[in-house]
Amino acid sequence: MQRAQDWELIKKNPLASVSKPKDKKRRKVNVFEPEEVHQLFEAAIDQPRHWRVFLSLALACAMRRSELLALEWNQIDLNEGTIEVSQVITRGEKGRPVLKEPKI
Repeated sequence: MQRAQDWELIKKNPLASVSKPKDKKRRKVNVFEPEEVHQLFEAAIDQPRHWRVFLSLALACAMRRSELLALEWNQIDLNEGTIEVSQVITRGEKGRPVLKEPKI
């Protein structure tokens, strides 16, 4: 835009008064080492099946806790091997669970 103003294609740069966005600080991402994943599965071996599935989906699919908690059978297609994440559970007023659409 500044170049267009310099070349007199436009009278005023419409972006001149717009503030630049602040730099976002990147959070450090903690990634499990293969041995840590093995230890998690070893610790979960005596747990009920649904917790082992929960753990497997969280690690293999990088699903968020809110997505996993809202997962229902109608979102799982075992023949196609797919999972549709169409809702999440979040905390609402007074900590009550609320079903919402997931972030895109």
